[in-house]
Amino acid sequence: MNRLAQQPIKALARLCLYPEALKASASTSPLSPNLTDQTYALFLKSGHRLDPFLASALISKFSKSGYFSHALRFLNDAPEPYTVSYNALIARLAQFGPPGPIFGLFDWLRYVGLRPDGFTVSALVKACDGLEENEIAHGVCLRLGFGYGGFVVSGLVENYMTIGDIGSAAENCFGECLVADNVAWTAMISGYVWSGKLEKSKEVFGEMRRLGLELNEFSLTAVLGGLCDEKEGEQIHGVAVNMGFLCGFSVHLSNAIMNMYSRCGSGRSAVKVFDEILNQMLFLGLRGYELLMMMWKLGNCLEFYTLGVWRALTLKLKMGFPATVFAI
Repeated sequence: MNRLAQQPIKALARLCLYPEALKASASTSPLSPNLTDQTYALFLKSGHRLDPFLASALISKFSKSGYFSHALRFLNDAPEPYTVSYNALIARLAQFGPPGPIFGLFDWLRYVGLRPDGFTVSALVKACDGLEENEIAHGVCLRLGFGYGGFVVSGLVENYMTIGDIGSAAENCFGECLVADNVAWTAMISGYVWSGKLEKSKEVFGEMRRLGLELNEFSLTAVLGGLCDEKEGEQIHGVAVNMGFLCGFSVHLSNAIMNMYSRCGSGRSAVKVFDEILNQMLFLGLRGYELLMMMWKLGNCLEFYTLGVWRALTLKLKMGFPATVFAI
């Protein structure tokens, strides 16, 4: 941390404005845990105590920066922590740590008399890495009344799908949802594709369209993974084109379309899709490095990558650019 950033904090400390100095130390970038520790020691020595608002700000800041021990300390020192304070720590831990401590923190939140909200259970669901944890989280969501919302159900369904239980557990969870959004529907489609139930994936996608739910690049990518019929694939390809998803270089969707054509034995159609995307990239003037990286992402195999470099060279020559690899 540079000295310039420390000056306002030291000035506030010299004026004995320790709460302000503590807030300032937590808002500096990059965060300095040592400086905050010193400021916090002066804060406590002067007889101050954390209020819920300051505690929440400190916990959120240190959790997001990965300093979990500091965040937990402020949580324990807070006289009346809010649910949002626990949410900040639980959500960040869910991205890195094992589920055990996260479930323990969730239990402690309820023990101190706080009520979990939708963000709490959503983070709890994200922390699950096994069938047992997901079933426990599922039960908790139902008991607290959060098991019927789309954003929680999509997480539960995705967990069941990842674990490999796309049968009754995932289907029941999806069926319990009162207002399933396109994320939950897409999770079901992906689950059926990954488990080899291709006809079921198409049925769910068809029902999604029949209900008038909004399609996005993720739902199209999901259903394309289970198509082995070129005519069906062409229909989805047409939907993607009409909705403008291919104009923004959606790498996942473009890959799914090319893979679908290759899987159906239509390599010519796959190459045509690749050419169209490459032409758009060149037309928009992507620089050499950006172009190569995009082609690398688009090409699932060396054949497509080599083809892309060759076609880029050819198009560059036609457009009057130098014919060197570094000028691609």
